Amino acid sequence: MLYDLDYSKNQIVDWLRGAVFITPRWLFDELGGFDERFFLFLEDTDYCRRVWLRGLKVCYVADAVFYHRLGGSTRKKPIKNRMIHNYSMYKYFLKWSDGSMSTEFLLGEALLLRIMMLILGKIVESIRE
Repeated sequence: MLYDLDYSKNQIVDWLRGAVFITPRWLFDELGGFDERFFLFLEDTDYCRRVWLRGLKVCYVADAVFYHRLGGSTRKKPIKNRMIHNYSMYKYFLKWSDGSMSTEFLLGEALLLRIMMLILGKIVESIRE
C-alpha cells in the first residue's frame, strides 16, 4: 500500500500489496492471475494495473483487519531479494513502457545504477563495522 495513505479512510488506490488484497475469483481468472514473469515482487502492482485497465477500481478498506509478517519471505537473503526486486521493477517498467529502444536503454541503465548503489552501500556498511 502507499505510505502516504490515510489508513483511517476507505479510498481508491493505485495498488495494494498482494499479501493484503482480496479479489473476485472470476476477475483473477479473467485477467490471467499473477504474471509469472514477476517473482516475489511487483506481481501485485501489475495485477492492480490490469484491474484498472479493465475499467475497475482498486479500493483500500479501512475496517479490514489483517496480520502480515513484513519481510518474512525476504529477510534471510536481503541482497539477493533486493536484486530480484530491482529486476522485477525492470521487467514491470519494460512491460508497460512504450517499447522504444531509448526507454529500454534507460531502464537497463537505471537497473544497473540501482545494483551498483546496493553493492556500494554494502561495502560502506562493512567498512563501518
